[in-house]
Amino acid sequence: MRQPTERQMEIYNFIAEYYARHEAPPEQRQICQHFQLFRTTVSDHVQALERKGLIKRKGRGYKNNLTLV
Repeated sequence: MRQPTERQMEIYNFIAEYYARHEAPPEQRQICQHFQLFRTTVSDHVQALERKGLIKRKGRGYKNNLTLV
């Protein structure tokens, strides 16, 4: 399995830090705003993190649907 890219790790770390502060994962739009990225770009990174086993998603279309593994 390939290692996460630098940007993917930045997003993963943001999710982990956000979760630690708020006891809930960020919404995808919050990740977009933080990194100033388009939603499709963030979605691609989140999907890659899921494929690489770093996060899990509860389902599509749910707010705060990310879980750290």
